[in-house]
Amino acid sequence: MKRQIRTLLLAGLAIGGLTFATGAPAAAEDETIDAFIAWSGKGRTYEIGVDRTMFVGALVGPVYVETTEGLVPSGSASCPVMVDIETSTALQTSSGHCLIETVDGDRIYADLSCSGVFRIGCDGTITLTGGTGQFEGVTGSGNIIVRSERQSFVEEGDGVRHAEGAGIIIIEGLTYTMP
Repeated sequence: MKRQIRTLLLAGLAIGGLTFATGAPAAAEDETIDAFIAWSGKGRTYEIGVDRTMFVGALVGPVYVETTEGLVPSGSASCPVMVDIETSTALQTSSGHCLIETVDGDRIYADLSCSGVFRIGCDGTITLTGGTGQFEGVTGSGNIIVRSERQSFVEEGDGVRHAEGAGIIIIEGLTYTMP
């Protein structure tokens, strides 16, 4: 029971920070959590070749961590991303970075990469690369599923379009280590 409580507390803290205090673990130990980000995004698409377009923008939104008590709001994320799209096949590859900020102002940094189908989403990985405050030195990785609920485009000219959308990033099996 004591381990379940500590895991619950660390899970909430690892992705966004809950507002209650916990003691630091005595030694580095792996924990695994599931979470998601409900994002809205803005950016631009650029024609970069024959049958090829690139989206450059940011996905931002709240972070929720799955616990035994249900989903817990745990902070916010800002993720600048680039999506390379083969327009003839609708295949895409994406990469980006996320800054996840807790309600206490601590930060977690992560890299994202995935591949999939344009206007649907992609599957890939998230890798934690460090943090600040209580998350200094955090490392870990897990799987991500990025899905788009809606997308809209407004032609700006010269192969450039303003793009907006919304969706979710599901984080599954994020195994992390706090030093």
